[in-house]
Amino acid sequence: MNDRAIRILDAFSQFPFLTAEQVIALQIYGPGSYQKVRAILKHFVDLEYLLRDTPLSDKPVGGVAYVYWLATRGRSVLESVMHFCADSLFTKLCSNHVKLRSIAVSPDVNCLRKSA
Repeated sequence: MNDRAIRILDAFSQFPFLTAEQVIALQIYGPGSYQKVRAILKHFVDLEYLLRDTPLSDKPVGGVAYVYWLATRGRSVLESVMHFCADSLFTKLCSNHVKLRSIAVSPDVNCLRKSA
């Protein structure tokens, strides 16, 4: 697993629920990398590192904005690579699908940008 892939997984330890657009806002990949980030996130879903679902809000123009969060296997990868330790609140949030469905995803991804 390369450095960027690890950084994407690690982002979910700081922000438990993210969309592809929000991952891009974290500046792991450049602003023109939306399709690439979506493909990486889907690959992580296929590997069972991440789980995904859509929020209950209306479908955005152009398709579904998936919300992603760490799966058990993704937390295990982070534990082995970065000595990441998920606290009980984070584990409870990620394992409780019902809580995700009630979270509204903010279209303002600027709140995730690192301060200069």
